[in-house]
Amino acid sequence: MEEEPGPDFLVVEDGGRFSPSYSDPREFRNHLLRRLGAARAIAGRRAEPLDSVSDLSPAEGRRRGDRWRVLAILLDRRVSSGRLEVIIEDEEGAARAIVSREAERDVLALLPDEPAIFTLEERGRRIIVRRAEALGTAFRPGIGRRAVRSYAAFLSDLHCTGEDCGLEGFVHQLTDGLLEGYVARNLGYLVVNGDLADCGCEDPRAVYREAARVLSALPESTVKVIVPGECDAAPSSLPQPPLDRRFRGILEDVPNTYLLGNPSTVLMSGLRVLIYHGQTIHRAMEALGVARPTLAMRKLLSVRSLLPMFGPMDYAIFPGGAEGLEIHSLPNIFHAGHTHMADALKSDNMLLLSTPSWRNPRGPHVPTVAVVDLSTLDVLWRGPLPS
Repeated sequence: MEEEPGPDFLVVEDGGRFSPSYSDPREFRNHLLRRLGAARAIAGRRAEPLDSVSDLSPAEGRRRGDRWRVLAILLDRRVSSGRLEVIIEDEEGAARAIVSREAERDVLALLPDEPAIFTLEERGRRIIVRRAEALGTAFRPGIGRRAVRSYAAFLSDLHCTGEDCGLEGFVHQLTDGLLEGYVARNLGYLVVNGDLADCGCEDPRAVYREAARVLSALPESTVKVIVPGECDAAPSSLPQPPLDRRFRGILEDVPNTYLLGNPSTVLMSGLRVLIYHGQTIHRAMEALGVARPTLAMRKLLSVRSLLPMFGPMDYAIFPGGAEGLEIHSLPNIFHAGHTHMADALKSDNMLLLSTPSWRNPRGPHVPTVAVVDLSTLDVLWRGPLPS
């Protein structure tokens, strides 16, 4: 009898190839300028042409009340004396402006360091923002080749200390016939998206040995993908290399296991899947004032970058690796963890998926594993409930 082929899997881009290295801090400025250049290219492709777009530098003949449009990056925003103020910058320089009431909503929908088209007006010595237009491009990822009855399980933030922390509970459900039969028979992929080990874990070797033991119970044909988070035995930087070589071999002994960097992009049954632990999502949620991680994830896709904002972080971002955080092609599935929140949003041939933590979930206590039907992008929440 001819053997059935295993799951169709391909690593498209491994974030671990961007090795951490220090470089000139001015590279951050250069990166913003490249982002602004990309925004100009996007603006040039719009159906409605950009007419009379100027720059921030003073223009001869400009009078009080005149309006002009600039393509600039929102560097900062703050409330002063009850009014929203912003600092915007283009290739020629920077300017401080007061946001009019009618433009506040549009400005608050922008992320810091996001390019946009600002309509400005001079009022004496002050500049007023009358309008702000985001430049996010359309959400039309390729549909890809949809698998028939093929499933992928996504989980994250197990924060294991060496004891059972949820992974074994789910695998037992799978191997002991407690999951729906059609899921168990067609589960081709399992993704552990960061923070497999707990922060400050005294013996990460014991954690990865236990994880290897549990994963070994899965069929050899099941593709296992593991990317690190800030708590794992890997440099706390972005892009983030895979697990440290001292522990990598423990998990690589499990058949069909891929240890990738953070973020990475893979193909699963013809679908493009972006796997990112999510270290910048919290800041994006705060900047946008949203409570759902998938709304912030959608914004990151809109600006085509997982590094929407520079500034103080609890991890290092090296200028030389900033390219590894840019999104060059839209995924069909964007999976993140880190926020410890369960959330899913499906639209336009795309699934945005946030998986919660086993040990410390935020929000509703839902099962910790998201099982995705790759033929429909529907999500089945499964796995043990947190205690």
